[in-house]
Parts: sequence; C-alpha cells; structure tokens
Amino acid sequence: MSKRLYLPTTHDALCKIILKVPERADAFFRFALPPEVTPLLDGVPELLHGTFYDAILGTKHPDLCYRYCLKTDPMDYLYLPVEHKSRPDPAAPIQLLDYYIGAAREHGVWKNRRLVKLPAIVPLLLYNGARRWRNAPTLGKLIEGKNAVYSCLRDFAPDLNMIFLHTEDLTLDKLASHPAVWAGMAALTCGGRHSISKAELDGILRRLPSKSLYESQSTAYIFHNCKDDTDMIEKTLHSIYGKRGGRIVSMVGNKWYDAGNAKGEARGI
Repeated sequence: MSKRLYLPTTHDALCKIILKVPERADAFFRFALPPEVTPLLDGVPELLHGTFYDAILGTKHPDLCYRYCLKTDPMDYLYLPVEHKSRPDPAAPIQLLDYYIGAAREHGVWKNRRLVKLPAIVPLLLYNGARRWRNAPTLGKLIEGKNAVYSCLRDFAPDLNMIFLHTEDLTLDKLASHPAVWAGMAALTCGGRHSISKAELDGILRRLPSKSLYESQSTAYIFHNCKDDTDMIEKTLHSIYGKRGGRIVSMVGNKWYDAGNAKGEARGI
C-alpha cells in the first residue's frame, strides 16, 4: 500500500512543515534574530526532537526546537524553541517559560550534579491570527498586569523575554533570497486572515519549489483556509501551472472528499 499524502489544513501544521527543514529554518532565524547575533551563528541549526521535553514537562513540548553552534566557542550553543499560535493566548509566556526550563535542565552543563553553565535559550513565538495580539508579551508584563504589588517587588519577580513575530507585520522583502520561506510565511499570513488576493497567491505560487511536496502542502493549506477565494485560487493554479494546477486541485478535492466521508462514517451517516 502506498503511503498517503499528508496535506495540512491547520496553521500549526504548515508552520511545522515550513520550519522542519533546517535550511529553511536557518533563513527564518537569521531573519528573526537581532542582526548583531547572526554573525555569531556557525552554519545551519540542528533540529532537536521535541520529545526530550516530555520526560521533564509531561506532555508539553515546543512546536520545534533548534540548536545553533556558536563561533565564539565550539561548546557554546544557542537554543531556539519555537511556538506557534493562531489566536491570542494570555498563557503563552507561561508556556514558553516551561520550554525554557525544560531546555535549561536538558542542556545545561552539569558537574557532580551541580549546574555549571546554562546555554543561551531564546524562545520564539510566531503568530498568524487575524486579530492583533493584545496580551502581555512577556512573563513580567503578565504578572504586572494582574498584581497590584508588582511595582514594589519588581526586582524579585521572574521575567522572560521572547522574540514575538506577527506574520502580518513581517517585511517579506528581507526574505527575497529565500523564496520557499517567503512563500510559506506569506501563506501563513493569508491563511490566518482567511483571505488571499490574486497578487498574493501569484507571488506564493511562483516562489514555491516546483513539483515539490512543499508546493502541494502549501497549496492545500491555502485552499482550506481561504475558502471564499476558491474559484480564484483554481483559476490562478491553472494559469500558472497548467495541467499540473488541475492535478493539484483534484488532489485537494479528493482529500476533502475523504475527510467528509470519514466524518460521515464517524457520525453513522
């Protein structure tokens, strides 16, 4: 039996598909990190399996976690746990604190059961929701907003900063030399607001790697999350890809048909 093609429909699924390839993740991180940090990064980051958090934090683990070697010292590393959100979440700073603690315990330098050194750990939150993120962006701000005595105890309260990126605010021109990442982030942006223009779709399709699984997965995601624009999407696919566009449309349609049958069977229809 041939392996079934996985076509993502959720925002979280596409985010993982974009960043699970180290070369694409490298381009994205160098875009997201402060410019003074990128010269210190040595090569392409290593994708770590999120399961190493499970032993420490139960079922909690980040969407993705990468590790860079640093040029300053072969034994120095930068860890980047990535969390994705498609809607505002007030508890996000607490969740990222969990990830930080998990990474610190797992990758800190220990000697005779004593912590000698912590690596650099910078949580990154990628948000593609349609609404603006108005929740506290850091743990300190979350405490400050709920605790009247925080100003008196500020020096004793924990805090954790993170890199926060809203896809609607990304300057995609800075990713021009990395078209696959540009296309993925643009797809996430349009999918998050559930609408896409012909110009946006044209830009995405022309940057996706031709005849690749990534191309099919990104297109399926756009179809599912921009359903009001289905007719335009189909016409644009045919215009740019020709017969291959028709095959992609049929493949997505068959996927939806199978999903509908599965739901019907589950309900006894």
